[in-house]
Amino acid sequence: MAMGEHAVCSDRFVDGADSLLIERFVLQEDQLKRMNQWQVVGGDGSYVLSPMVVPTSDGVAVVYAAEQKKDWNIYAVRCGPEGPDDPIAITASPGVDTDPAAAWHDGQLWVTWESNRDGCRQVFANRLHGNSIQDPKPVSPEGISSYDPTIT
Repeated sequence: MAMGEHAVCSDRFVDGADSLLIERFVLQEDQLKRMNQWQVVGGDGSYVLSPMVVPTSDGVAVVYAAEQKKDWNIYAVRCGPEGPDDPIAITASPGVDTDPAAAWHDGQLWVTWESNRDGCRQVFANRLHGNSIQDPKPVSPEGISSYDPTIT
């Protein structure tokens, strides 16, 4: 977003389903004025948790956890003044991947999250460069439950 612009992301429960919205605001005379609103995901069978907005070099990125076909994964979506791109899956493994956190560094989105893919809650990390995803790496000790990651 440009100077004086702000992105707000929220998970809203509408008509029995979650809806992930990104809104763009500008500061005008000490008031925030909504300029745009976009639905990233939503509708029947949509479940979303823990959206987080991260500033990037050309807008923002939003990371979130979403359930599809009874499997929770982590997604990222970039958004500029014209609206969001298509979401990109950061994870696609069996298990429950939730509680994402993210940071932008050197043109890459770094993402951490917690997962039970190996039976015990563990923190993983990955990076998104363009649309390219690396293999996720565990960053917490195996066999010791680890939760609620953050990243800078």
